[in-house]
Amino acid sequence: MKKLAFGLLLLVPTGLVHAQQACERLMAFDTTMVHSNAAARYSVLSLVNQENYEAMKQSAGLSIPGYFGGSYDDFSQKRSRLESMFAASGGFELEEGFYRHALSPAGAQAYAVCVAQQGNKPIAAWISSKASNSVLAVTVKSGVTGNAVVDYTLDGTNAPLNQPVPLAAGSSQTLLFRRDPAEPFLVVVNATNRATQASDSTFVELPPLRSFQTVTEEQAVSGSLMCAAGCQGNTAGCPIREPATLVAPSGFSLDRNTLRETGRTVRFGPGSKNIDIEWIENRRGDGSLQSLQGNVRSCEGNSGDTQGATDVAYQVQAVREYLREVSH
Repeated sequence: MKKLAFGLLLLVPTGLVHAQQACERLMAFDTTMVHSNAAARYSVLSLVNQENYEAMKQSAGLSIPGYFGGSYDDFSQKRSRLESMFAASGGFELEEGFYRHALSPAGAQAYAVCVAQQGNKPIAAWISSKASNSVLAVTVKSGVTGNAVVDYTLDGTNAPLNQPVPLAAGSSQTLLFRRDPAEPFLVVVNATNRATQASDSTFVELPPLRSFQTVTEEQAVSGSLMCAAGCQGNTAGCPIREPATLVAPSGFSLDRNTLRETGRTVRFGPGSKNIDIEWIENRRGDGSLQSLQGNVRSCEGNSGDTQGATDVAYQVQAVREYLREVSH
């Protein structure tokens, strides 16, 4: 599976994993970002599970309307549809940690402070603020104790605007980096305990930023049914019925609310009237409407002595949503 590197990926030492999980409750998201970028929206939704659904409903529900209105099963089905769109766009897989790109400035700051307080790795680094896509703040923290001092150097794709300084036990430094969102970003932090010469390293990696918009496309699907009747003095006698089947094109689903009659045409004789139609829905496993079949239950001819037939035309809109990558 090809990895989709479409945003901010924070790779951190395993010692911080539990701290990150504990701090996720502080997250607040950039509403503009999650509305405009489907990748950001899905990355936030990917954090939700059955255990944290109610809590995430409170923290993310306003940022991402339309997903948190019902039960967890309802939510999961809606999220699966978005995931399917990413798969249809090229078989991409969401990179773990991309959701941090969708953090609001306040949310990023609260998250960073929480991780800094809980992390106990000898050296750790994370994105500490999101002033803009072109300037990134990376905080480097010493987790050693006592009187130990940590010296560290940097390698990677970008040089900081300010230079590293030795870190006393428990202290931290925030480094600023210029970044072109279209280019990958990597900073490797190599640290050495001045007293013991013990070394440690960590890194922060940001793939090129990619944005996806959800695009809606519609097509009209048309069909017609027929009913004929009227003979031997009975307007309902000698019935002939032909159903109509409206099928969504591949990748589309029908919008049942748009079904409408578009016209009636006499096929032969005096025609027919009082045509009673039943529509039967055929839905896919994901709940989308694949086809509609219109069956004539009854009709009357316009004459009891001469059989008449009328065609009734119908139209329904087929809709599909897909993801389109947009430039910055």
